[in-house]
Parts: sequence; structure tokens; C-alpha cells
Amino acid sequence: MIDATKHPALDSHSRFGGSTFTHDGQDLSSKHTWAIGVLPEASHISERPPSEEEYGAFHDQHADLLSRHSNSAIGTYHDPSTGLHHMEVVATSPNRAHALKTASDFGENHIFNVNTGEKVQTGAERGLIPHSPDARFAQSREGTPPKSLYSGTHFSDAKADKIEGARRGQSSVGDEGARLRSGPGAPPGFYSYASGTLPEPALAQRKFAHSVRGQFALATTDHPAFQSAQADVLSKGGDPGHAINAGEHALRDAGYDGYTNPRHPGITFHFGDHELTQDAAKSTQNAKDGLKSNPDTPVQAKASDSNKVEQKDTKSSNKVEQGQNAETRVASAAPAPDLFSDPRYVRLEQFRSKWEAAQPNGDPARMNT
Repeated sequence: MIDATKHPALDSHSRFGGSTFTHDGQDLSSKHTWAIGVLPEASHISERPPSEEEYGAFHDQHADLLSRHSNSAIGTYHDPSTGLHHMEVVATSPNRAHALKTASDFGENHIFNVNTGEKVQTGAERGLIPHSPDARFAQSREGTPPKSLYSGTHFSDAKADKIEGARRGQSSVGDEGARLRSGPGAPPGFYSYASGTLPEPALAQRKFAHSVRGQFALATTDHPAFQSAQADVLSKGGDPGHAINAGEHALRDAGYDGYTNPRHPGITFHFGDHELTQDAAKSTQNAKDGLKSNPDTPVQAKASDSNKVEQKDTKSSNKVEQGQNAETRVASAAPAPDLFSDPRYVRLEQFRSKWEAAQPNGDPARMNT
């Protein structure tokens, strides 16, 4: 049984009017995900907030079901229109459209974004909810994009325990900085360089290199959701920068954790925040050591114009996935050295310049030497 006297869900319910916590106590309020009621027959409704004993008993009653599904949680909310307090078992989905359809199928009248607080009505009155609770969770997961292992590095001027997406744009340069300063609209997030990719000089000079490693669902700017949202803004005479913002929002609403641009391989944009592991923060290996020990020739990336408005072409989007799952050689929170004084990098740049000059169209391309 959980220690409900110390469970932060009750504090969150009291302070914010609701809470969404997993069975093992993880607060989902920092996740851009949607909550769907999947077990209405077990809802606990009261004229007062749930007590410590009631929350603990509800958790224990559904512990087995909750532990079997990674997208399960206990949700609570206060309905100001009725004054009632609700406690229920919910499923979560990062895909807005799928969450809305699933909730409608189940006869639920709304979905709720646990991060932004946005509530979207489904218009459903009666649904055909599957008899098996396990089937309900399975259906809720169907719209979640598959994840794969990713390793990369985020450069910053300060050591941190968490990379905060809300800080996006505070130190951006080039086209990216100009776009973010042009007006509101870009979702929070941060950039990382995939393992084996050398950052541009301005970023490599920053004091700290944080390891970004985990399971991520990554799309590309060739994804139909991105292309459609971007084209819609441009067709109405919208600003090109705002069109990119719309594309980013479309990918996040489709359930992706981030995206890459096939024209600028090696650079990944991640939505939201990223918690840095304690073990990684203690590491003392630096980026230069990682470069020297890397048997593969690294690739230079250009970041300042990585998000220019995209034009449709025939490149296959799966090519962008090359090299993104390599093991990281860069230690988190270790001081970032002057990579560009490394003799291997100097030789690489000399070869790269000659190679690019020999190309018929002069366009740089990814090198796998």
C-alpha cells in the first residue's frame, strides 16, 4: 500500500484542482500527454477532496491493472460547475487526435492535457467501451509513435540537473534566434547533436556538454503533419517562421518527442524538458576524449539555419535516422573542450572542404568515412 500521507497527488489536487500520477508516484504534469477516462465504472466521486485513506485505498484496489500498463495513471479533478471531486483510472496518449477519437469511442465527454491544462470536448454521448480494461488501455496506446534509443549531446553555459525547454530562444543565434524572437508560438524544447556529430564552433565553445540519452519517438520535417501545418500557414500569407512553429506543434500533437531535418543531419530538436541522470552528471570524461576514442569520423553539423522553411522533395525521410542510435561518447555536464584544435578535426575539415568543392551542385552532404 502506498503512503498516502506523503503522496503529492493530494497536494496537487488541493493547489491546482487536479492531479495525474502513475501507480509508482510519478507526476505526469510535466509531460505533454492527454488523459482519457477508461474505467468509468470505478470512478470515485465525492463532495469533498479525496482523503489520504481514500486515495490509498483506490490505488491499492487498481494496483494490479495500473502496474500492467505503462500508459496508466490515477487522475483527480475538481469540477467547479458541480462542486464535485472526481478520482478515476485514466489512460494517457501523447497523440491528441488519437486521444480524442478514443475518448469519443469510449463515450467520454472530454480529454485533458496534463501539462497545459487544456480540456477538449469530444461531443460524445454514448460509446461502445471494450469490456476488458486491458483492451481499453491497449486501444489508447495505438496512436503512440514507436520509440528508439537515441544518444546525443546538448551544449550549455551552465551545469544543470534538467534541460529546461522553456529556456528555448534565450541564447539562440542565426535564423533560429530570429524566428523565436519574431513572436510567440514555438513550443518549448532544446537541441542536441547526435553521437558522432561535431557541433558548430559557437556551440562547442560553451562550458558544459550534457548527455541526452533515452527512448525517443523522432519524426522528420518531411512528415505529413509538419508539411500540412506549414503549408496551411503559408497558403494564408503567414510568416514563414510561424509556419515552422505550426509544423512543430503538429508533430508534438501527433505524439512525437522531437524531430530532425533531413537537410541538416545530426541535429535533433526535442520537445519539452529532459531530466539528466545522476550518474551522467558525475562523469568527468570530456568531449575531446570522446572524439579521440571514437573510431568513426565525426560529421560537422550546421545549426543556425536548421529550421529554414522546407520545400517538398523526393528524399526519403528514413535516411535521417542514420547514425542516431550510436553510443554517446560525450559525458553529461563535463566541461566542453576546444574540439576544433584537435588534429583529427583539422584533417577532417581539410578533407571535407576538398570533397564539397568537388560536388557538382556544391551542396554539402553527410559523410560516412
